[in-house]
This record gives sequence, structure tokens and C-alpha cells, in this order.
Amino acid sequence: FTSPSTLPPALARVLTSSVIQSGASVIFHIILTLFGAPLLVKVNQTYNAALLLATLTTLWPAYQLPWSDDTWIRMFARSSPENQSEAAMCFTSYGATIGAWLGAIPIP
Repeated sequence: FTSPSTLPPALARVLTSSVIQSGASVIFHIILTLFGAPLLVKVNQTYNAALLLATLTTLWPAYQLPWSDDTWIRMFARSSPENQSEAAMCFTSYGATIGAWLGAIPIP
């Protein structure tokens, strides 16, 4: 594996965003399991849901934003985007997360 500084910038961004998305999918899988998804019975379906949620919430910000803790904390924890592009990423991620949470509520 070569260092990211020797790679072309576009390839380095794709590589970084795919690593971030993979880590986010594992974190979302753990969160979904803690919220009551089956632990041993439907592991594939739970991981597919986690991968979909990670794709909808982290892929675009991971590709567009620089990888610094301050940027991610400012965007998602403090909810203070600096421009319209960051606002679109922030609210899209919030919408996907809230939609997944509300989608788990059974409709009578």
C-alpha cells in the first residue's frame, strides 16, 4: 500500500471515503444491534441496513470534507455548517438517520 500523498488526489479521496464508509457501517451495525436488531439470526439483513445507512449518511461528506475531527464535529455534533454545500450534507445525513429511526416504528 502506498502512502496517500503519492496517490492522485481523486483516488486518495475515494480511498479515504471508502475507509470511512466501511468504519461507519460497522458502527451503524453495532448501533442497530444495540437498538434491538437480531444479533445472530439476521446478521446479513442488519449489516445491509447498516451499510445503506452508512452510504446515505457518510459517503458524500467523507468524499467532500477534509478528514479532520474539527470539521466533522462542527458539522454533525454542533450542527453549524459554514456554507450551503455543508448544510446540504448535514441535513441529508440527519434526514437519513431520522428516516431510518422512524421507519422502524410499525404502522398499525
